[in-house]
Amino acid sequence: MSRALREHSRDALAILGLILAALFATTVILINQRTSLPNWVPLIGSDRFALEADFSTAQAVTPGQGQSVDIAGIRVGDVTGVRLDNGHAIVSMEVDNKYAPLIHQDASLLLRPKTGLNDMVVEVDPGTQGSPEVKEDSTLPLAQTLPQVNPDEFLSSLDADTQQFLKLLLANGAEALDPEQGRDVKLSNALRRLEPFARDTDRINRGLAVRRQNIANSIHNFQLISTELADRDQDLVNFVDSSDDVLGSFARQQSSLRRAIQELPATLRETQGALSSADALALQSGPALKKAIPGAASTGRALKAVRQLFQQTADPIQNQLRPFTKQVASPVTHIAQISQGLGVATPGLRTGFTDLNTGLNALAFNPPGSPAEGGTAIVALAEETRRDNMATFPGFAAIAEVPRRGVSVGLGTIAGLSRAALMILHGAHKRQAVRRLLESRDFEPDWPATILHRCRHPEIHLDAAAAREAA
Repeated sequence: MSRALREHSRDALAILGLILAALFATTVILINQRTSLPNWVPLIGSDRFALEADFSTAQAVTPGQGQSVDIAGIRVGDVTGVRLDNGHAIVSMEVDNKYAPLIHQDASLLLRPKTGLNDMVVEVDPGTQGSPEVKEDSTLPLAQTLPQVNPDEFLSSLDADTQQFLKLLLANGAEALDPEQGRDVKLSNALRRLEPFARDTDRINRGLAVRRQNIANSIHNFQLISTELADRDQDLVNFVDSSDDVLGSFARQQSSLRRAIQELPATLRETQGALSSADALALQSGPALKKAIPGAASTGRALKAVRQLFQQTADPIQNQLRPFTKQVASPVTHIAQISQGLGVATPGLRTGFTDLNTGLNALAFNPPGSPAEGGTAIVALAEETRRDNMATFPGFAAIAEVPRRGVSVGLGTIAGLSRAALMILHGAHKRQAVRRLLESRDFEPDWPATILHRCRHPEIHLDAAAAREAA
């Protein structure tokens, strides 16, 4: 035999090498597959804590596929077997000895998929510290285990209406998160907006924590107020009765209050107009009062200076002017009687002032087309203007007697030198002028009266006949 071995030594060594390679490959595969071997297996065998659990179903539990036993997400052992006993599934497990003391007799086990391919894992809730530790080779009862619940089992337990509502919810949820319509971005933005809200809420909570003592003091003070009010219940009754009487009086004056409220808008409008006028007066009075300050300061010195004059004139006023006043009382009476005759001359005075006003109007005359920058100059009178002057000045018997030129204060002079502009329009024949002034927004060359827009502090005064166009 030794001769045969010497002749086939190379073949024997090759076979031995293949055997060793097979053992090495087997060992590597078993290690990578996380296969636990008994402790009697040399080198790779280990002694582990054996445990069993009773499940109502062990669906998808496949021993030898590396399915693990986890505590708090940490692998502590492996599933080593599964068998059927009295209609229940008995799942065998091996737990590393260092983790075995963590599992107590009131522990609960849950079968759950680790991946979408139903790669199962046994989740272990170790139980309470006060419960005894579980013994090796013991079996946890069915009451302490829960199997995997598949979605179809959950859906099948729902009634038809609930299933329909769930379908509608999922369909509407898919539509609400449709990325083609950008709703997923909107939801993301809405969730981001919760962060400032949470931050502000946290700030409020911290502020409330700081003010806890103040809140406690407020509650205590409120209790004191409530106690004091309870001791003065009769005063509260009297207050309520008085309030009822007051409210009853208001109710009896309802019609008067209604009329007062109806008049309130008009009163407010009048008040607003008065305040606007007062504001304008204040704007005008401010510079005037500032300019009057030096005069007011000098008034005191002036009064002191005239004090001696008043002292010297007191005696003449008392002893000379007063008797004189008594003596002229009778002549003044006669003068009053004479002044009654002035009433007869008043129409003539009125005519004279009217002619004076007409002359001033002629002096400020500017024909259509006059420039806004024009100054005082001699202007040619149009034919229509000359005919109007024949009616204004009855002394002209014919158009030939009316002057062809006149002196006019230019529009530029009126707008530039005037501190305020007052335009008086009276008579129904001025309605067109009123309409043009109201419709214009700036100077219009074909209607020279619109230069009023460029004057400082312009005012327009209308009589009833001319104001009808404005209404």
